[in-house]
Parts: sequence; C-alpha cells; structure tokens
Amino acid sequence: MLRLDVLRTLDSLRRIEPEWRELHVEARASFANSPTWLTAWWDTMRDAGPLPFRDRELLAVAIRDGAGALVGLALFVRRWVRVALVPRLRLEALGTGEPKEDEVCTDYPTVLARAEHRAEVVEVLAQALLSGELGRWDELQMSTMRRDDPVVDLFVQAFVRARVGVSVEPSPAATAVKLAPTFDGYLATLPKKHRYAVKRTLSDFEAWANERGGSTFERVGSRAELAAGVRTLIELHAARWGPRHLFTSERFRRFHEQVMASLIDGVDGRLDLWILRAGGEPVLNVSRSDTRAVGLELFSAGIRRIATSVGLAHDKPAPSSRPRDSRPGDSRPGDWGPRDPERG
Repeated sequence: MLRLDVLRTLDSLRRIEPEWRELHVEARASFANSPTWLTAWWDTMRDAGPLPFRDRELLAVAIRDGAGALVGLALFVRRWVRVALVPRLRLEALGTGEPKEDEVCTDYPTVLARAEHRAEVVEVLAQALLSGELGRWDELQMSTMRRDDPVVDLFVQAFVRARVGVSVEPSPAATAVKLAPTFDGYLATLPKKHRYAVKRTLSDFEAWANERGGSTFERVGSRAELAAGVRTLIELHAARWGPRHLFTSERFRRFHEQVMASLIDGVDGRLDLWILRAGGEPVLNVSRSDTRAVGLELFSAGIRRIATSVGLAHDKPAPSSRPRDSRPGDSRPGDWGPRDPERG
C-alpha cells in the first residue's frame, strides 16, 4: 500500500534530497530531474514572468511504500496562466514554464519511480490528481517528456480508465549526433563531403592558430577557476550571438552559475568545461545538444476533459534577431572555416 506525502516548500524538499538523489539515479532519469538542476531552477525562476502570473506554488508529491521508503516523486509547480484570454490554474512539471527570455530548457521531465513500483506510483498519483487531494487545478501540463518514457503511457492508461480523454503529440525532433568511441571513428561515419568539411576546418584552424602562437585546451576543474571560466564562456557566447545573447537574462545566468558551482564539486555529476585558446586568447567553448521529446498536457475544467498540447521549448524556431537555444558550442567569429566540400 502506497501513501502520499505532499511537500510545499523548498526546505521540506531539501530534507528528502538524499532519497531524491538515490531515486533519480535508480530511475536513470535525465540530469534535469536531479536535485542540482531543479533546486537551482526553483531558486532562480519561481517568480519569473509578468504580473499577475509570476507567483508559483511548489507542489512535490513523495510516494512511499509501507516501510516508508521513497518509491516515487512527482514535482509540480502551480501557477495562473492565461489561455485564450481566460485565466486558468495550471499544474506543470517543476523546471518548465519560465518565460522565453529566461528559458533553460529542462529536458525530459518525468515522475521518478522505482521500476517495480512505477505503474502503481502513476496510478496513485493520477487518482490523487483527479480526486482533488492535491488541490485545485484547471490544467495539468507535462511537456518535453521522452516518448519512450513508460510514465507517458501509464499516465494515458490511468486517465483513460477514469474515462478522461487523452492524446499525446510529438514535439519537433531535435538533432542528435551518435558519436563513435574515437574521433577517427566518428569521421569514418560521415559522408565524404562532410568528412572533408571537418578535416579542412581543422586544418584551417590549425594554420590560423599557429600564426598566433599555437592553440591549447584549458580545463576548468576547480571552484577557484570557475568564475573566470564562466566569464570566458559568457564573453564567447556574446561574441558569437550578439547583444541579445542568452546570458543577458540575469535569471538564466544565475541558474547556470548555481548549477555549475554544484557540478564543479561533483554533486549529481561533474562539470566538464573546456576552453580552446589560440595565441592565449579564448576562441571556443563546448556545450551540449538535446534529443527528441514529447509533451503530455492534461486539462481539467468543469467537465473534466483532458487533451494534450506539446512543444519542445529548446527546439522551437527562434526569431532571426535571437540565437537558437540549443547549440553545439560557442566561438569567436573568425576567418577560418571549411572551403568547398565538393573539391575532394
């Protein structure tokens, strides 16, 4: 028999952080479901957005077995939104829903659960949502979930059994690169013209860097080095993307500073920040890319109808005046790069 504990403050959530961390690892969920990511998001984004819709209420549902062990954890935020000019009270996954200019692209939110309890956890959670045990909501939204996440289908099945209509729609697919164990192995997987472009770009860069005294890689590996490393990252990002770059958002910057500070200490992972220098000047830093996700959005009004609407926030086309949110890396503009790939 499972029981629910409802947590409504960050302090109460921090008290179960060791159990949360253990459950996150066992569930093999994305880093964006970890305590490091989500506590930083709440610290920096809980009041983001225009009035009167900026106030958010934390709603964490800890699900325990008869022995008191944490077997499931669902993390939501409750806030007012406007849908077709009508105010609605929305529940959404913690880590999502911040304004576009602050968006940190929380990927693959889910309900954390031990595999042997997953179906029961989702069923108990769905019943609590529909019964009103978790309070009022007009709209429940869980966006950018993985389509192969078992929680998606379990949610659908639970609401169908409750005679609530559900639909699941895929978001646009993001680009993913499957890497070989070695760089040469990766090159071997490329078509000829792409392989040429990579090799020629490396050759051009080496020649360009040698004119300036050569190139070096520098790894940021300690708290003492982190502040300077972050400054370099932001400078390169601004040089590449212009005055409206992402770090102009104070919330976006504070979020990443907090997450990187935890990671440099080895909490929930390890920060791996590298800076490429040519002639002593930084020219490149490397960041990550994302993969496909789907969203599950549930509506509950007077007649308890449920539908879905999705959007992969970090893969939506951005206005031409603003850079895309997901990039393989940032670099300074320069005069080196691939020439005609059809030449050989």
